Amino acid sequence: MTCNNAPPSQCSPSTASSSSSQYSDYSTTSSTDSYNVSSAETHGDLQREISAFRHTGVDLSKFVEVVWDLDRPTSELILKLPLPLLSSDIHDYKSIERESERRGPFITLTKKLLAAVQDSALCIDTPCDASGSPAAVWHYAECNSSDVTGTTLKGDSLAMMTTWPSAATPALESPTLAVAKHIMAMARRTELINISASSGTQWLGTDLAAASALPQAQISNGSKLAQALKRSREDTQCDDPERQSKRPRLEEELDPIGSIDSLLQLASLARGCLASTSRLWVTGLVIDGCKITAAYFDRHLVACAAPFHFDEEPAKLALVVYAMSMCDRSAAGFDPHLRSWPSHTTELITAAMEREVERPVDDVVGSFFEFPSEINEIQESGSTSSPIHCFRVAGWIQKPKELIGRSTMVYKIQRVSENKSVSTEDYALKLSWPPESRTSEIKVLKELKKKLPERLHAAHLPNVEFATTFTAEQLSLPWLKLGLELGTENHEARVLRVLASSYYDSSFCRFNAPLSTTVVNEVVHNRQ
Repeated sequence: MTCNNAPPSQCSPSTASSSSSQYSDYSTTSSTDSYNVSSAETHGDLQREISAFRHTGVDLSKFVEVVWDLDRPTSELILKLPLPLLSSDIHDYKSIERESERRGPFITLTKKLLAAVQDSALCIDTPCDASGSPAAVWHYAECNSSDVTGTTLKGDSLAMMTTWPSAATPALESPTLAVAKHIMAMARRTELINISASSGTQWLGTDLAAASALPQAQISNGSKLAQALKRSREDTQCDDPERQSKRPRLEEELDPIGSIDSLLQLASLARGCLASTSRLWVTGLVIDGCKITAAYFDRHLVACAAPFHFDEEPAKLALVVYAMSMCDRSAAGFDPHLRSWPSHTTELITAAMEREVERPVDDVVGSFFEFPSEINEIQESGSTSSPIHCFRVAGWIQKPKELIGRSTMVYKIQRVSENKSVSTEDYALKLSWPPESRTSEIKVLKELKKKLPERLHAAHLPNVEFATTFTAEQLSLPWLKLGLELGTENHEARVLRVLASSYYDSSFCRFNAPLSTTVVNEVVHNRQ
């Protein structure tokens, strides 16, 4: 049984993708509820994606400049700053045995470094995440997750994130992956974080007050057991500088970021972030003892900066922390077309509304997609076009399951007219990242309309309201400027396709799919 004839539940993501490569898929009836694979299979797919499309060893200063938009002169000045980290600070951090208990001390170290950079003469601007900033506050939260069936799992004690508080009630916010500015994971070699693609809209545990006061380690340095464990950990993860100078880092020669499992922990969070909204990319840190690796994730690839050890090079951690805090909404990878309120509103625009535009939406449902009309690839003759196409998101239809790949997401939407009226008819908005070489859905539609009698158009062809295509260059994806060595074995050019059409239920799709598939094949292969 081929995937085209099998029920959706019997088609794996990879099979479904390859079997439909000849023509475009208009299905909008899938649901995350029908995706019922084991987490082991899901993480196996994630590992294969990362292994195939991972790029390592990017210069840290270039990564900071290109990805987080911090200018090179400022980076160079930060790297020369005298910093307040004392040997006792490093010793206290290393003495903690459990990775989860290192979160609090690590946050304390980063705050101390950020304060040192802020207090220096080179910093004129207040970091977007600095304490007291009117725009945002930098905080960390424990991340809860759910599997694809909706079962809530225990929050992962090694995951952290930075984000914006709610513009309305910052003190009461329980952040989600939808608003995660950056993500961080304390490396764990024996177990993998279980953040599924469907977890982006789940609450992530603690409120702001609890997230701002993560637990500090409660360990007695006088304990013989503690001393023995400390020596063991220092031997394996964070050796003192003298021992490090004598022993080469053999594991980094084999793998610049350490075990791929440590990157998988962060990639699991990245997949959830990208799946929770229409986000373009997300960045984060892998914290493996004293080793830090900055990583970038999007639908094309994973790019990792060359790792560093902050016990040896604290200035590099200061640079990373400052660059991440200065990063705005755009540089963090959030979709500029997704807004919390429509731009053509006739309501009085309040200060709270203006703040909302500067931060990502808390929930894609209830938010608005806006696209300029001039980029619409399908204009019906005689249709009147407003300056923008505005759609209100009424709900989810399908969430993407993969990190790298086509990653199709579908929303149920309503059209919003210039007079603010909302359509009573439901539409479907599909966003996907197919290979650039794949035939455009709009091209197929236009060819079908030429070949099919007009009387069959309404019955067998979707009524498309809006469609457009964005290339990586048009979206200014950061990896374009990282100087990566791209080849057919580690990269596949993709485009973001956006299509809004009338919403059809499953019975319509099943009835019309056979005819549409046959005609599409005829069109694509130019057979009469």
